[in-house]
Amino acid sequence: VTMPPSTKALGTSLEKIQQLFHRLKLSSLSQSFSSTAPSDMDLGESLGANIPTTDSEERDDGSVCSGGYSTDGGYKSSTWEQGDILEAGPGASLEEVLQAPALSLAGPELCYEAESPDEAALVHAARAYSFTLESRTPEQVTVRLPQGTCLTFDVLCTLEFDSVRKRMSVVVRHPLTGEIVVYTKGADCVIMDLLEDPACVTDTNVEKKMRKIRARTQRHLDLYARDGLRTLCIAKKVLSEEDFRRWASFRREAEASLNNRDELLMETAQHLENQLTLLGATGIEDRLQEGVPDTIAALREAGIQLWVLTGDKQETAVNIAYACRLLDQTDTVYSINTESQ
Repeated sequence: VTMPPSTKALGTSLEKIQQLFHRLKLSSLSQSFSSTAPSDMDLGESLGANIPTTDSEERDDGSVCSGGYSTDGGYKSSTWEQGDILEAGPGASLEEVLQAPALSLAGPELCYEAESPDEAALVHAARAYSFTLESRTPEQVTVRLPQGTCLTFDVLCTLEFDSVRKRMSVVVRHPLTGEIVVYTKGADCVIMDLLEDPACVTDTNVEKKMRKIRARTQRHLDLYARDGLRTLCIAKKVLSEEDFRRWASFRREAEASLNNRDELLMETAQHLENQLTLLGATGIEDRLQEGVPDTIAALREAGIQLWVLTGDKQETAVNIAYACRLLDQTDTVYSINTESQ
């Protein structure tokens, strides 16, 4: 989390007006969420003395973000505080509301930098529901809850994303329960295969619930893919202290190995990322760059044949092909699928 230099408003454009109305919408969503979560408030009041806090806790959380790519190749996005745009009061005129950001932007704004737009979108989605990422270091992650209290998670290990595993994981210690938890996110087709088998559960009610959740999540994933969204699944697993110590020792040996290091690291990751519990799925819009549809249409008119190689799901790829005008509504599309190479 970085604090960029202050900026000044450069006038009111149509895009800014749309952003302002979107921010007002998010603010009402944030207030609605807070009013329906009394358990979180009770938790914060009872644990407030033991939870580290920050100077920014008194600020409200609803916000809207704008983003772009930073100079180091990552994705950089910024947010404006809900309180900044509501200074004129609920009964203010449109002109007063439009003038409010010009006054507030003189101060510093919270800025996130991510390796991809996907990660930035997930952080901002959580922030829209008043769960705000306050800081991230190699050793700790601090998250502010809707009632203003902060939880700081110790980061014990991070398994970075790679194109073979198609997922990444982080091992953290929960600040309240002390549990060691593995959180994994990645391609839905991969995560679904790593989930705990419902047939291995002895409780029939739990087994039915697990199957129902998995089936419902798969339906949502299919809908997201047909809408052209990039889909991810998120899952977790709780480790005992002894299991984590054994795995950490195995991981250190693999990292220090001079022979077959990559294979050993892959083996340690696979040993950890299994028997997961599904937490949910996400669908993120991957917007086309400006001018892509017109460029592809011009290439097709010139008689140039185009091929697309993608790691996305088939439904997502077809939807994007229509969006970028690689396929036309009058085209006949043949789908050929195989389960082996």
